[in-house]
Amino acid sequence: MRKLVPYLLAAALLLSLAAGCGHEKKGKVIPRGKLAQIYAEMMLADEWLMSNSTNYKRVSDTTYFYEPIFNKYGYTAKDYIASVEHYIDDPLRYGRILKRAEAILQRHEADLQREYDAVHNTGNE
Repeated sequence: MRKLVPYLLAAALLLSLAAGCGHEKKGKVIPRGKLAQIYAEMMLADEWLMSNSTNYKRVSDTTYFYEPIFNKYGYTAKDYIASVEHYIDDPLRYGRILKRAEAILQRHEADLQREYDAVHNTGNE
C-alpha cells in the first residue's frame, strides 16, 4: 500500500498541472474525510489496475479511470483537482489525509481477513 502513495501524489500533481493550464471554473474542495475515502478507493483501483492486463494500464493515465470513484461520492475530477491544490499547500494536513486513507485500507484488509478466516475455519472443525 505504501508504494501506491507516490503514484497518487504524482497523479495529483499531474492533475493539478493540467487544471492550471485551463481557464475553466474551479471545482469545490472535498472535505478531508471524504478525500481520504476517495484516496483509499483510488489506491484499490490502482492495485487492481497493476494486477490486471496491460490493456488496462493505459487507462490509468487519464482522469476518466477515477471519475466513477469521484462520482460515487458526489464529486468530479475538477473537485478532486481543486482539493489537491487546496490541501497540498499544507503538507502536514495532506499527509494526515493520506494516513487516514491508509487506515481505511488497513481496516478493510482486516475485515476481509476475518471473513476469509471465518469461511475457512468453519470447514475444519
